[in-house]
This record gives sequence, C-alpha cells and structure tokens, in this order.
Amino acid sequence: MEANQCTQLPLDGGILRQRPAPDCGGDEGGGAIWTSPDGGGKWTKTSAPVSNFDLRDFNYWTCLASSADGRQLVAGQYNFGRIYRSQDGGVTWTQTSAPQEYWSSITSSAEGAGIWTSVGPMTDLLLGQTYHYRAVAMNGGGTTLGSDLTFTTPLSARQVWRQQYFGTTNNSGDAADAADAADPDGDGQNNEFEFLVGLVPTDPASRFKLRVKNVPDLVGPKWIFFSPIVPGRSYVLKTNTTLNDFLWTALSAGIATDSGNERRVVDLSAGSPTNRRFYRVEITPSNP
Repeated sequence: MEANQCTQLPLDGGILRQRPAPDCGGDEGGGAIWTSPDGGGKWTKTSAPVSNFDLRDFNYWTCLASSADGRQLVAGQYNFGRIYRSQDGGVTWTQTSAPQEYWSSITSSAEGAGIWTSVGPMTDLLLGQTYHYRAVAMNGGGTTLGSDLTFTTPLSARQVWRQQYFGTTNNSGDAADAADAADPDGDGQNNEFEFLVGLVPTDPASRFKLRVKNVPDLVGPKWIFFSPIVPGRSYVLKTNTTLNDFLWTALSAGIATDSGNERRVVDLSAGSPTNRRFYRVEITPSNP
C-alpha cells in the first residue's frame, strides 16, 4: 500500500510513514503510523492512537518526527489538532500538552529531548486581515509558548482602490461596488465599473467615453473613439448588428492608434452607411 505521508528520520536513514486513511482504502478505522529502521526494507506498525467512529473519524497525521535511534517518536494531527509522543519506538503513546492547532510540521532533536512544531499551511486567509501566531517548544520539562506575533495579509487591488478614494476597505456605503447608491459622483457609472475601468469614483468628470464618427471622404468605414486607456487593462472592441448578447464578435478588420489616453479604431468592415452596426468595448483588468 503506497503511503501518503513520509518523513525521513534524522540520522540513521529510517523512515516514519503514515498509512492512508480509511476512505483512501487504507488502514482499518484510522490512519496508522509505521516505522522502518532500515530505510524501508522492513516495516512495523506502531500502536499510535486511532479512532473508529462509524469509519468517518480518523487520525490524519500530517507531521511525524523521530530521534536518531528511533525510540523517541512524535506525531501531529491536522483534524483533531493534537500532538502525541512515544518514548519506546511506538509501543505506547501519550498526548502532549501542546495547544490544539492544525499542525503541519514537527522536528525532533537527535536525542528526542526537544520538539519544534509549526502550524500551517494556512489557506483561505482573508485579504487585509491581521493574524496571530506563536511558536511552541516541548521537552521533558514541559511546554513553552513563544511570543504572540502577528502578520497582516496584503490588500487586494480593489481594497487599495477603496482605501484610496473612500478611506475604507469595506464594501459598503459610498464604497460599495454595485449597489443602487454606489455612484457617489453621480456620473451614471457605478463603483464596480469605475474600479474595473480605472476611473476616479469621486470625480464626475472621470468617465469612460465611447463615440463613433464617419471617416471623412470615405463611404462605410467608421472611427470609434474610447477613453481613458489605463495601464494594467486590456481592451477588445466588439461589433454586432443587433443587441443580442450572444452575437458580439471582436473587430478584426480594424486599425488602432492611441493619442494620449484615447484610442481610435478605424472599422474598415463597416460596409454601407445604411447598415446598422453596434459597438462595445470589453475591458479586462490584469489584477481584479
């Protein structure tokens, strides 16, 4: 049976191994821990704590460590957040006094007297949020907690934009994205649109503009002007003969030139002046 968690022992080349959990076709009633003193040639199942509650509750061992002689074993859980220790090579196990956390790594000193642990990896962290963490050290004298440390996750581009113009990162009030009242400058373009396009949501003169003109002395071709062109965004001009959302296609027969923050596109495929033709611009920010 292939294992799903391996940790090399510190010095003698042996291996600690977690056997797959029941729903992976593994050990009966819980994730077992196996030891090998010869680098994987021979394996022995330890008596590590297991659970057998309706075959749905098992010990998910995420981190394993051993002393150099293989007598001192340490195993950390993810699902129940406990750390167990064995001083006789896995025959008996004792739960330590470590705080219940989602343990991700354990390191043992060569003689097994010291244990270092860490929590993580942490996923689904909120942007712009401050989190607390601390180190935990254990030996025969007990458990010591390190200082309470913090880190703050970076703001998203949208939160930076809200903070810049509204003094808050919250999606509420004048800073709300697309609610009915989310057009504080009254220019008819809501905050959601102004953020994506790169406008100033508190300035009514900061608006996205699109206009179409006939090309002088030519029958058929059109000039399409739109602005502003903002770094970090891609622009695709699309055409349609109706307003059906499923029939818009990117303009292929066009020549684009930029002047300042305005882009001008010549549509050479516009055809007869009597043909009906609609235009729209799809704008995609690189970091929404």
